Amino acid sequence: MIKTGIENIRCFAIAAGVGADGSAVNEALSCVVSFKSEHDKFHQAYVNGSLAGVTVNARQRKMIVPLSLLRKRTNVVEVAAVDADEKQTDFAEQLAVVFMGRLKVSVPGLTSLPYDGFAEVYSNGGDGQIDFAEPVSNQPIKFFASKDDENGFGLNKFGAGDFGFDLSGCVGFGIGDFGVGEHGFDCNSIKWESPELDSGKYKLGAKITDGRGNSFTVSSETEVAVIEQAVPAEMLEAESYDKTQNELVLRVC
Repeated sequence: MIKTGIENIRCFAIAAGVGADGSAVNEALSCVVSFKSEHDKFHQAYVNGSLAGVTVNARQRKMIVPLSLLRKRTNVVEVAAVDADEKQTDFAEQLAVVFMGRLKVSVPGLTSLPYDGFAEVYSNGGDGQIDFAEPVSNQPIKFFASKDDENGFGLNKFGAGDFGFDLSGCVGFGIGDFGVGEHGFDCNSIKWESPELDSGKYKLGAKITDGRGNSFTVSSETEVAVIEQAVPAEMLEAESYDKTQNELVLRVC
């Protein structure tokens, strides 16, 4: 089994079906897995550490695999290259699948943010105080791609905008996050997602810097607990039952 030389693994969820009223049943039960590989071999896909699919030839770079039915659980998809005589061999025991958590930060793109500025995210690493020496974001997070993206009064001819406002650069209704911008307008949100985190109590902070190099830090006093997810059992069996203690012991299969 070879896991190196395989990149750009992408998963596209497939809707479960169509309801009686014609609406989509969006709880995905399977997904299309696509990838790039430098190996002229068969490929296996593992979902949450279990063998879920095998390509039919050495050229295939897409396959459909089932997903976990647990809605709030992250599905971990891995792809490995194998020789033709091993394509049906289950190498799950060689995979160390750990279900870690992630943190997401979302900030509305308001006019108070500098159009030429950016932010960097910092963390306490799961314990203690926030370390502002090294950001956990792998690159600066730009607030606006260009100054034309910033909106606000005075950026357009008086009353020439929608609804009589002189507001320019504002996203339209239904495009951004509804009603979180100034004056009840929609606006785009600036979002960041952490890499996988070990269990711990996390605090996040940010350093905001404008185009002139001026910067200041903001931080949250609220701790967010990240707990490693348990791997669910495919089957449970009753091992014993003590009537006097009313105690049932289950065995994970």
